[in-house]
Amino acid sequence: MELVERDELLASLAADLRAATTGQGRVIFLEGESGVGKTSVVRALSAELRPPLRLLWGACDALSTPRPLGPLLDMAAAGARAVAGELKAGADSHALFAALLLDLRAPGLAVVEDAHWADEATLDMLRFAGRRIHQTRALLLVTLRDDEVGPDHPLRSVLGDLATTSARRLRVKPLSLDGVRRLASEHPTDAERLYAATSGNPFYVTEVLAAPGWTVPPSVRDAVHARIARLPAEARAPLEAVSIDPGPVERAVLHALGIDDDATAHATQAAVLLDDGERLRFRHELARLAVADGIGSARRAHLHRQMLDALVAAGVTDAARLAHHASGSGDPAADLRWTMAAAAEAASAGAHREAAAHYSRAARHAGLLQPGEAIELFERQAEIMMVVDQPARAVEAWERSLELRRRTDDHVGIAATEAQLARSLWNSGRADEAYALIARATQALEGQSGPPVAMAFATRAYLAMLARRSDEAVTWAGRALELQPGGGDAAALALALNALGAARICGYEDLGGIDDLLRSRDVGVEMGSRRYVAGAYTNLGSGLGEIRRYPEAERYLLEGIAYGTAHDLDSTRNYCLAWLSRVRFEQGRWVEALEHAEGALAKEGISPISPMVALTVQARVRVRRGEPEADRPLREAWRLARQTGDLQRLWPAAAARAEHAWLSAPPGEEPSSELQADLRATLDLAREKALAWAIGELAFWHWKLGLGDPQLEGAAPPWTLMLHGNGAAAAAAWKSLGCPYEEAWSLADTGQEAAMRQGLATLIELGAAPLAARVRHALRAMGATGVPSTRRRASATPSGLTRREHEVLMLLTEGLTDREIAERLFVSPKTAGHHVSSILGKLGVRTRTEAATTAISMGLLQAENGEPSR
Repeated sequence: MELVERDELLASLAADLRAATTGQGRVIFLEGESGVGKTSVVRALSAELRPPLRLLWGACDALSTPRPLGPLLDMAAAGARAVAGELKAGADSHALFAALLLDLRAPGLAVVEDAHWADEATLDMLRFAGRRIHQTRALLLVTLRDDEVGPDHPLRSVLGDLATTSARRLRVKPLSLDGVRRLASEHPTDAERLYAATSGNPFYVTEVLAAPGWTVPPSVRDAVHARIARLPAEARAPLEAVSIDPGPVERAVLHALGIDDDATAHATQAAVLLDDGERLRFRHELARLAVADGIGSARRAHLHRQMLDALVAAGVTDAARLAHHASGSGDPAADLRWTMAAAAEAASAGAHREAAAHYSRAARHAGLLQPGEAIELFERQAEIMMVVDQPARAVEAWERSLELRRRTDDHVGIAATEAQLARSLWNSGRADEAYALIARATQALEGQSGPPVAMAFATRAYLAMLARRSDEAVTWAGRALELQPGGGDAAALALALNALGAARICGYEDLGGIDDLLRSRDVGVEMGSRRYVAGAYTNLGSGLGEIRRYPEAERYLLEGIAYGTAHDLDSTRNYCLAWLSRVRFEQGRWVEALEHAEGALAKEGISPISPMVALTVQARVRVRRGEPEADRPLREAWRLARQTGDLQRLWPAAAARAEHAWLSAPPGEEPSSELQADLRATLDLAREKALAWAIGELAFWHWKLGLGDPQLEGAAPPWTLMLHGNGAAAAAAWKSLGCPYEEAWSLADTGQEAAMRQGLATLIELGAAPLAARVRHALRAMGATGVPSTRRRASATPSGLTRREHEVLMLLTEGLTDREIAERLFVSPKTAGHHVSSILGKLGVRTRTEAATTAISMGLLQAENGEPSR
């Protein structure tokens, strides 16, 4: 059929292709409803390719559980040499993704077709490549059915992740009435009726026009079945066989099914099937589905059994494809065998959601397994469910495993499984049950040894650390380490070291914990577990931040962000970014704090912990600035914190609520009874855990809100000095830590005019309007005159640029894009763009080049130390 009403779209794509192959690569998502002609547009574009431009084409298949990295396998077969080499070497997914970037450095077009069927590993590949496509000289064109990508579809997160990059989304629209008339001009068909019945969908239109003399059918399914009914009877066999396999079917497999080439010729000549010489497939997916749906259930199961046997006999090793037919065959034993194989293959490729789906299906047939095999199945299912953030399903799997273990006399295995169940219970929000179960499990393991025992002890240490029961965490981590003097089980070793190091830092401010966490990281590297490497960075950065060791915390948070970004570990990147926002907030760098918080909230993580930290920072900056809209993030942060029940989550949110109440309420107004109760309960919990920084801050607000003099035993020194009224010493302590807001407050509390003016100046510089107003009122009440009442311009240049804008200007003059500036400053590209727009306005120029020229002529390119920048 003629390609109509696509000239403008093709011209736009051709321009993108030229720009990508001669400059920097780019990504385009080509969207449209099923049958609208996305593939036809891509084929038309690819038909214009000329050497040295090359084409790499991969497709996602509509398997019941997709094959991992299907498009990448297709591209390897199509000439992606670097990918093919890594596949042959059995490399992991990250190495394969990096190899794809190497292949894309050769100018050309790379196509990923039908991304709405993509497996998790392929989605990760798109996310990885999309973030780095600028390093290539290829146009990555991804087609998808937007009518099949709902709000909860996994592809939505990829589109959201890449929305802040240079990725574009183009939509292929249905044909207009004039377009349908043009297609139908040489056919004896009523174009108006055809348009009304098809709404201009090109697939519907072409399906009807492919059979001369047809009247307009009420649906595509009727059209397909009517068309098939006109074919010879022998054509039914290849149509049915190909219809039950979502991907192309090899001619050799059809031969094994007893289907000869004469039978397939009828279907290919009628253009229902397409033949590339080796494999056959339906011209349209909807046609395949129409045929498959028309097969009776008994006949369909028989075909699946035949197809499975033929594929195995032909040496096909694609476990996901074999599992698809095993599932449809109605044979539980075959389904169990191949779904377990497919699950292992998917997990190895990093396609965790697909692995979870396979394990869940296999678990339905667990009764066919021996008890030991069933236990192994349930435990693998539980572990993968934790990876895909389904802790409730993990709990179910651990409980099924535990039920089988309790029928044996393997007391060590029973207790070890209970320990793993406890960890999943904690992750699913059932903390009290988790703590009770881990205590019972470890008690049952007293006097035992071996890797399962070490892992159980390490798990108890880790849960105790999260609850900030530091003494317990150190004790059980030590016991886990004693069980493996030579290294023992690497996973248990890494977890025990992590728990020990974090407990030492947070519970005792013992910086020797840094070495423990670094050892945990190194063990993770040696065992090839990015999970333990990432866990070390997150606890190093957040733990050191919690005790206000900002330089060290910043170092590990930045390393964690870099590691998470490099390996597409978004949860790690988001958590470290959220904690960096908290560090910047406490350092008085509120603009950066909000930028980082925005970055941490840009995506929906697998856990509420990152949003909890970021929301608290958002709320506290707004509170200290006296800005509206602090209530919403504050309420949400407190709601999330209460769900965890952990002090480390409750403390910052409780302090933020107290500060909001004190700064926003009229003098003398009593806080709500709910806030009073929550603050007292959190302070009591802090005393119970002996967490010095939590005790100090919560006790300070307990006093400020007029709830009585708190007990200061165990409080961090700067807070104790403030509560004792020693403002000068407190200011010095806060200054040494790098906390200007608290330093200014301490100076204001001295009652000495010079110190109060100094504190007021800092508060004005920070933009802390509510507290500045209170200090200003106190100064005037004591008879001071000439009290400043306006905020000084936070500018480091004659053009009124803020410090942050000055940093952006220096990067802009290096020729960096908004995205590259964002990566340097750990903000979103949108935020970087806002800064650039503000700079252009303040400098009175229109372009980035003019901004750079103006900056040079005005001598603005000076670093903060006054030295010329590069």
